[in-house]
Parts: sequence; structure tokens; C-alpha cells
Amino acid sequence: MYCSHHIEDNPSFGNAFTKCRKIVGYFKHSPANTMELSRLQVALRQVAEPLVQDVSKRWNLSLAMITHLQQNWEAVKATLDQQNVGDAETADNVTELLGGDDLVSCSVVLPALCHLNHTTEISDDDPNYVVRFKTIKGDLATRVAETNITWLKLASVLDPRFKDIKCLPRGERVEVWTRLEEMLQEAAPRRWIA
Repeated sequence: MYCSHHIEDNPSFGNAFTKCRKIVGYFKHSPANTMELSRLQVALRQVAEPLVQDVSKRWNLSLAMITHLQQNWEAVKATLDQQNVGDAETADNVTELLGGDDLVSCSVVLPALCHLNHTTEISDDDPNYVVRFKTIKGDLATRVAETNITWLKLASVLDPRFKDIKCLPRGERVEVWTRLEEMLQEAAPRRWIA
């Protein structure tokens, strides 16, 4: 699978990451907010740990930022709620963007797979623990092989957020649009000539 863009270029993922960064930045720029978060983490019987700030050049920090937000979600939300911060509503939106309650739209699957494929490329600069994590790529490829990619492509092209399907090479994009047009023509009512 080919992925030519960064996560920020993907409307739904980029929006979620921006909101996550904003929430983490709110705590990182205020020692008082960080102390309150630590207090609530302890009160909720969680490990009192700081949130991780994302750095755009290091994808593993993006993953760490999201992981820490998810692990500390109750304390983060409680802190924002206590301080009557408008970001509490933003926090609810982040949860929805990162996966909703239980279900994920199939239009999101292909862009997500594309991003995972791109970020699991092993580089010479990766430490050993990152290389071990990136071995999920083999398992990911096995699971993708069992997936109906054609339907995922069609679902993505029908979703306004992904209609340009940048996660595919240009030639495949044309094929998807052609297949969609064929399906629409097949589904159109046939006119009988008398």
C-alpha cells in the first residue's frame, strides 16, 4: 500500500491530532494544571504520570501522546471539567474522532491502514524497542490480505473526507472512480426501447 501524505493531511486524523496537541499543550504550559492532573490521577487510582507532548518529526511521540491521553482520559476530562475549560467539549470530540464508541466507518479503514503502513516503515534511526513495535507490519499485511480492499476503496471515495483517496497511487484512484461509475450505471433503471 502506498501513502504519500502525512497524518495532518488527512482531515479526520489531522483534526484529532490537532485537538490532542491542544489538550496536552494546555497541561504542559501550566504547572498548576499539571499538578491538578497529577492529583486527580492519584484520586482515580492511576499512575501519576505526565502527558507526552507530540513532536511532528517523531511519529512515535504521536503514538505516545495518544496512548497517554487514552490511559489518563478520566483524569484529563475531570481536570478540564473542574476548570470549566472549553476544551472539555473538545476532549469529547477527540474521543469520537479517534474511534467513536464501538464502531468504525469502513470509509476510514483504508486511510488508517495507509497511515499505519507508512508509519511502520523501519528506519536506521529507530531504537530497538521501536523496531520491535514496527514488526506489526507483517501481521498488518496478513490482515489486509484477508480484507475486501475493493469495497474499502469504494467506501473511502464516497466519504467526502477521503474522496480524493490520496492514500492510493494515481492509477488506482482512476480505477476506483471508474468502478464506481460502472456500478452506478448497472444500478440505474434500464429504459426499454419499444
